[in-house]
Amino acid sequence: MRLLLSLVLVGMVGCRSQAPVDITDDGLTATVLVDHRPFTVYHNEGARPYFYPVMTADGREVTRGYPMNPHPDESSDHPHHVSLWFAHGDVNGLDFWHGEGNRIQLVSMDQHQDSLLIANEWVDDQDQVVCTEHRQVDFGGDDESRIIDLDIELVSRESPLRLGDTKEGTMAMRLAPPLRLDGNLAHGSYLSSDGLKDGQVWGTRARWVASSGMLEGSPVTIAMFDHPGNPNHPTWWHARSYGLFAANPFGRQDFEGQDAPSGSMLALDGVPIRFRYRVLILDEEVDVADLERHWDQWLKTEQDQ
Repeated sequence: MRLLLSLVLVGMVGCRSQAPVDITDDGLTATVLVDHRPFTVYHNEGARPYFYPVMTADGREVTRGYPMNPHPDESSDHPHHVSLWFAHGDVNGLDFWHGEGNRIQLVSMDQHQDSLLIANEWVDDQDQVVCTEHRQVDFGGDDESRIIDLDIELVSRESPLRLGDTKEGTMAMRLAPPLRLDGNLAHGSYLSSDGLKDGQVWGTRARWVASSGMLEGSPVTIAMFDHPGNPNHPTWWHARSYGLFAANPFGRQDFEGQDAPSGSMLALDGVPIRFRYRVLILDEEVDVADLERHWDQWLKTEQDQ
């Protein structure tokens, strides 16, 4: 079942980038160039939309290729980990994280300057629409960085929308093998805005978390920022040693224990739930002070729009 949805463009502008952004789409996928060099491709096929590949300014892939484009040095666990994606494991009791029957399907995709404006439906295995989604994705970068900004709204018009407490979510990446904390090729690390490192990060709350390491002989950092206006900010982080790197605003009991209050959220019918994230990719290893400067710059950009 596919409903005709419209996107409201009032007040929507692309992120301000120092390099030109070119987007080419065929109605199902969108290929993004920054400074005339490949950056990422946005895919709408399968159980959920995703970005693959995701590349540094100098062309290195920062996410795992499996299952889209398996490489010999990669593990084949968790085939639902599709590079960079947004999904959740409990939406009105339905699992959209693993994609077994339930799916996030495209209704429309349009371009506006350096942005993609997308309408999706979250559909159950009986072809019933659970909620609708408006997604704006802005792209940018310069000689040493790449940026993806996501602004996502979920809304149910017919009934309340409940996003349940589960660790299976939500704004997620599956990192390339060298950026893992463990494994034959692994020499990556995690750092949170509270100064926690590596295995200390999992299940804690922070405004941002960054993964750093050596990739193809050169340093790289991938940071994800959680907007202050997001549900349950600062979010919990589902940052695993095997390379799953996810902001999860709803998994409180899974992260803090069953005695903790529930992290679930209920929105009345017609009331949207909004999420904003920045994914920042740098051709260098950085520290807390550097990332705080990037965080401040992101918030200033948001306020100026």
